[in-house]
Amino acid sequence: MAETFDILLIEDDPLENMAISSILEGGFVHLIKYSVNSELATDELSHQRFDVVIVDIDTLNEDRPPHREIIEQLKQQNPHCLIIALTSDVSPEAVKPLLEIDVRKIINKPYSAAEILDPIHQRIGVDFEDFQQQVNYEHRIIDKKVTEIKELIAIKPEEDGAHQTFSQKIKQLSKLISDHFLLEERHMTLYSYPDLDLHQDQHSSLLDDINMLLDVSGNNKDVVDEHLDLVDKIQIKLNHDQNFIEFVSHLSHMNNVYAT
Repeated sequence: MAETFDILLIEDDPLENMAISSILEGGFVHLIKYSVNSELATDELSHQRFDVVIVDIDTLNEDRPPHREIIEQLKQQNPHCLIIALTSDVSPEAVKPLLEIDVRKIINKPYSAAEILDPIHQRIGVDFEDFQQQVNYEHRIIDKKVTEIKELIAIKPEEDGAHQTFSQKIKQLSKLISDHFLLEERHMTLYSYPDLDLHQDQHSSLLDDINMLLDVSGNNKDVVDEHLDLVDKIQIKLNHDQNFIEFVSHLSHMNNVYAT
């Protein structure tokens, strides 16, 4: 697999842009990704070669460059470029012009993350089922990290021996939580948005546990600073949880609008 994989997203709807960007960031952490509106697409194509282009046909209206012009330019730039078209109209009349310019992947709205990621996985040689197994494996790692964090919190400094200071324990805990958040973010943005309220409850409980550590940490400045940094990190994550829940709720509403 290439170290970088360039994907251009042409999407004029801010909410759709955010949704697809989240899917791509979760599924391809190694790629270089550009997200632009259709007015900027032609200029972007003039100085960057892309492996995959995702274009929302519905948002390319008469006031913007026609999708046929943009897609033909893509084909000239890179004949092997994978073009994924998103549309709410998959009638034969609507699809025919896309097939005439060799757009072979047409996704009907509302789409799932898997529908977008699957053809990209295939293009870069990643088997979809293997990738799904990797996601499930990472989810088990997340559960293990949470257990490790809880066990670490339960250990009192006086029971831990003189070789490990409480400050070191806080740093170790911070590393575990950072790893946990990275894996969790990737898992949540791949194929679904599972148990959002549960994630938020877990993080709230974790914050309570961390605050309890101050009771046994004493007044050591290094320990207090490490603790406050950790609290800030979890609080930011909690704020992100809430924003993410609100965003997914709005996205679900938009999908229902598309469906009707």
